[in-house]
Amino acid sequence: MTLKNKILKTIEEAAKSKHRKFKLAAIVWQGSKVIGIGHNHYNIDFATKPGKRKGGIHAEALAIVRANSNKAKWKHTIITVARVGKRGNILEAKPCKDCMRLIEKMGIDKVYWTTERK
Repeated sequence: MTLKNKILKTIEEAAKSKHRKFKLAAIVWQGSKVIGIGHNHYNIDFATKPGKRKGGIHAEALAIVRANSNKAKWKHTIITVARVGKRGNILEAKPCKDCMRLIEKMGIDKVYWTTERK
């Protein structure tokens, strides 16, 4: 699968996101194989006790968690990130500093993200 096709697949995943504000998706790839997919989520209950706060998770982090749960070997992996606007337009999806640190820590070789066309 070409890089272009991987980006297109990530854009399709972003369009499926149920997030109200940020329709964003990330896919961890090993060769042509998808090993983890994540979408931005909000109101995830991280609490171990009732009444504790709820939070969210970024698509990149969730894709990495899912890849890791698949016992991924991190050699020769890339991550693609895409964001889609309310009208279906492609937007900037550069990972935040925390996600970039996580990507580096996991040893993912390359990061590709969509950019907004003007």
